[in-house]
Amino acid sequence: PLYSVSRGTKVRVFVALPVAVNGKVAGVVYVSRTPNNIIKHLYGERGKVTAAAIAILGGTLLIGLVFLRTVSRPIYALIDRTQRIAAGERDAIRPLDHHGTREMAELSAAFLDMAEKLQARSDSIQT
Repeated sequence: PLYSVSRGTKVRVFVALPVAVNGKVAGVVYVSRTPNNIIKHLYGERGKVTAAAIAILGGTLLIGLVFLRTVSRPIYALIDRTQRIAAGERDAIRPLDHHGTREMAELSAAFLDMAEKLQARSDSIQT
């Protein structure tokens, strides 16, 4: 009783397995045990828990960097490009250097097409 209390849990696990001799049950092996406290177990496995936490943090940072590279940078470049086109810079009407994703490439092409058409209309009106 003192050992089970020292583990810090109020749960006991019981297992009963039959012992068969010549096809008949001759007896039963009955075992009971109190499981370890989860906090104590995690403390005992702190090296593995720390390694898992570092791996999760590293994976999260890697995903963040990939997201930054493939999505955020092209969006900011496209915003900058559209602001320059709106300010009247004719040399800004050119494709982005890095699109990141196919959708960003299509969006960039649509913006450039729109800018070229608006520029042509503006030239037509000026003429």
